[in-house]
Amino acid sequence: MGEVETTSEAAKRKGAIFAVNGGGFYYETRDGKKYAQLIGNTVIDGKLVEPFNGYPGNLFFAGINKDGEAIGTVPKTEKDITKLNPYHGVSFIPVLLKDGEKLVIPDEWIETKQPRTIIGKYANDDLIILVIDGRQNDWSSGVTLERLQDKLLELGVKDAYNLDGGGSSAMYFNGEILNKPSDGKERPVVNNIVILP
Repeated sequence: MGEVETTSEAAKRKGAIFAVNGGGFYYETRDGKKYAQLIGNTVIDGKLVEPFNGYPGNLFFAGINKDGEAIGTVPKTEKDITKLNPYHGVSFIPVLLKDGEKLVIPDEWIETKQPRTIIGKYANDDLIILVIDGRQNDWSSGVTLERLQDKLLELGVKDAYNLDGGGSSAMYFNGEILNKPSDGKERPVVNNIVILP
């Protein structure tokens, strides 16, 4: 744990055809070395990567189950995650839509336009994954989460989750990055969502 890689590096390492950045993380220093720490909970191959972390209590867990269906919840206990039968999943904040209804956006995020990465599902369990660029006046200033909620509802999305965004937002397909990351290049991140052939 503690290592980072770009979304395209992760996709190439796994032989994926598609990938986006995943959940949130932060850096801390341990024994004089910079260490990337996951926030919330991450599941890979059906197992929690680290012990269950309920702090601070409002982070969601979202991903896919072993049947390939999109899943998500705001877990209070490890059991809340395991009963979803997760195969892969990550954590961040906030939940945008649940059962076709808009959920409350935290006050500090309401008016902010940023690059975004979103995962969600339609009523038939088809996945939707979006990356919206931002922080680039000559290209895109980004989108507010409220505007994103409205657009997702227009598209018929039932459940949607806001993954790590900002400079982390990246979409890889078939050997190349399709968006324009706001850092001018891909940011190394702690986890990614990859789709294998």
